[in-house]
Amino acid sequence: MWEGARWVGGSDEELFATVRYDPAPHGFLREVAQDAPGLLRFRENGPWQEADVREQRLIEVLQRLRSASGPRATELRSQVRSLTVDTWPRLGGPFDVGWLTGLAALERVTVYSNTGITRAAALAELPALRHATLYAFGRNEIRELDGVSRCRRLESLNLYWGGLRDLRALSGLERLRRLAVHANQPLSLTGIEELPLEELELWLTPEGNDLTALTALRSLRSLDFRGQLSASDARVIARCRIPVLRMPDYSGRTDPAAIAALPDAQEIDLRISTLSSATEVRRLPMTSLDAAYLTDAGLRLLANAPRLRTLRVHEILATDLTPLVDLPELRELRFNIAREFRSLDQVPRAVFLPDPRQPDGPNRLVLQSAPLTSIRQLGNLRGVEHLDLRNCTQLMSLWGLEGMNELKTLDLRDCPNLVDMTSLEALPALRAVMVNHRGPTEPFPSSIWPKVVRNHLRGFVRRLHRGEVDASGP
Repeated sequence: MWEGARWVGGSDEELFATVRYDPAPHGFLREVAQDAPGLLRFRENGPWQEADVREQRLIEVLQRLRSASGPRATELRSQVRSLTVDTWPRLGGPFDVGWLTGLAALERVTVYSNTGITRAAALAELPALRHATLYAFGRNEIRELDGVSRCRRLESLNLYWGGLRDLRALSGLERLRRLAVHANQPLSLTGIEELPLEELELWLTPEGNDLTALTALRSLRSLDFRGQLSASDARVIARCRIPVLRMPDYSGRTDPAAIAALPDAQEIDLRISTLSSATEVRRLPMTSLDAAYLTDAGLRLLANAPRLRTLRVHEILATDLTPLVDLPELRELRFNIAREFRSLDQVPRAVFLPDPRQPDGPNRLVLQSAPLTSIRQLGNLRGVEHLDLRNCTQLMSLWGLEGMNELKTLDLRDCPNLVDMTSLEALPALRAVMVNHRGPTEPFPSSIWPKVVRNHLRGFVRRLHRGEVDASGP
């Protein structure tokens, strides 16, 4: 029986009878990642604050499984094909990967350790292993990785933190297709030159890294480089032939000069906080840009991005979209907040992308409270289903909406100066125009009056687009 974290008396078979294998404790993760690991659960779990007790019990089970031969042990070994384990500071020492070697059917493993990881090369003693992830949080280390190259079936490997200095231990992993390394100190990629890598993810310190091994990778199809990109790292990447580059910069400090040094890959997906105009650049090579915000100066820099096809911005602080009009490849545009627009007389011809946070709602373009005086080319944005012009108090004409053929609902509340609304007759899909006592005050075209809605507007747009209500006249 269990006394706290210790098994006292009883056989191994009785111990194994207290454990059950749950192959998919988080089913929703399996849909996203396709490889959410399973868990070993004890049939009588204690409260959450006893995580260290369950951890010690799990280690006891793993250690005994290495040599046990009874029917319940055999059953558990055959069941456990994916597994995640956690270690907390009370363990008192690093997690020993050798404890897993009794799991002969294990194909996927994830170790989260707050105490470090030792004997990492024991992964090679798991004959069925194809995917492995090792997290060593804080200043803890991943130790004894030499010998892991004997994992002949390993297809993907994730090494997070762990004090790694180079990747020499990985040389010889002849089936490794995907590698992710997050380092908390300068890292040399030496050791991966001969690997058949197709996908590589790196999150490195800003300076002091040696990326020259990248130039030797012949099968690499995508590089996901996270964090601040230095000019020296960009110059190395520029010497590589990589079809897809993804650059999510969560620090927000990447210099545009470093971006300009990148090669013309087939796809360069750049994710940054903003573009700074502190450095003059002649050319920006990205094909996709995701920014937290862009000012007028940042938007003007995009005039140097002739390959840009997709632009997503959370908040546009610019006064117009003129710098985007002459981008020859721009096809897709998305912004969530735009309160500074004064004119939309120059708008690129592009599809306005839906908000991924609201997959079931209408595709909304929100220009609420912007100091707009003219929207003459707003109709160049295709795919908009709901247009929010609330409180655009300086707007006098809707001329420019022509071409918004998918527009179903239009919110004109608090627009007291609107006098020209004839463009509404050119919107074939329009079903409802929302107004209130503060505007518009001028009459609508006769064909539009049946679509004007004044009452019960709370949640109206969502309900109408779902087909739950119909527009009703005044």
